[in-house]
Amino acid sequence: MEIGVSEEITVKEDWLEHVQTYNAKRAIHQVLKTMEKDEPIRRCPICQPIPGGDIIGFREPGGHVVVHRRSCPSIIEQASQAGDSVVNVEFKDDPDVHYPVTVSIRAIDRYHLLMDVIDKITNGLGLSIDSISTETKDEIAEGKITFFVHSVTELVLALKQLYEIDGIEEVKGDGIR
Repeated sequence: MEIGVSEEITVKEDWLEHVQTYNAKRAIHQVLKTMEKDEPIRRCPICQPIPGGDIIGFREPGGHVVVHRRSCPSIIEQASQAGDSVVNVEFKDDPDVHYPVTVSIRAIDRYHLLMDVIDKITNGLGLSIDSISTETKDEIAEGKITFFVHSVTELVLALKQLYEIDGIEEVKGDGIR
């Protein structure tokens, strides 16, 4: 029997099924844990998960882990094809990292409504706005606002704060209501 070594090969979880000894299994477990901690984590561009949400990881060829929301159509399809690549991940909030979220609002139009929404997000919550689009028809204002948060907790707080603005009837944000 010959054992080969290569920088290009990464340890796979299914190797555990092929080794016999306790020491070999322990070594594989340790490498897998280290890989989960050290590998770069990328966010799925489709579902745009944020820390604190209901997430799952998918290990891509090359060892990178892509974080998805559990409800993401992309991860559901990938898991059905390569379920052994689905991994648990810790996606913690980082005070130096901001994630874009898009919130939809519906309100009874009134003077300074948009100004109140902007003030609540920027001054009230201290968050940066990326873009705003609004349309008013029959005195009902509908809009989408993209701003940056650190975590799901911060997004939920933003939704609650927006709901408190006079005239706001509906607030929806990236899978959270």
